[in-house]
Amino acid sequence: VVGLGEPGAPDPVVDPFGSGVRLSDDDLRRLVRAGGGSLVPGSLRPWSPAEILQRILGNIRAWAVGPDRLPTLRWALELTLLLPSHPLDARRELGLARIRQGEYAGGADELARYAEVVALTDPELADAVRRQARSARARLN
Repeated sequence: VVGLGEPGAPDPVVDPFGSGVRLSDDDLRRLVRAGGGSLVPGSLRPWSPAEILQRILGNIRAWAVGPDRLPTLRWALELTLLLPSHPLDARRELGLARIRQGEYAGGADELARYAEVVALTDPELADAVRRQARSARARLN
């Protein structure tokens, strides 16, 4: 949904994918419930430019999953990692993309960085990622 006008003002909210139809409060509640959430009156807020960019890059990453789109995926992942707040898994995705492109050392480095961070909350996953990094480095020989 997109809000028109000034934040906090009772301006219309529209559905840009539904021909720009203006949504009532009931329409918004139905959309939120359909998505598994709940709408608290006054809880809608404008997204920051970084949030918008993260959403766009996430959409590009979802689209660029095929092998013929690997350069685009990598580009989107590299940009995602430049944002002040980004999904943790983006670092792992970038490592795997670099490995798929034959950049074994660089990909392994990305995986190792990811493993360092994830080890704090999921040591088993960190170990599995470290094994992936070792495997990538072994391909250098």
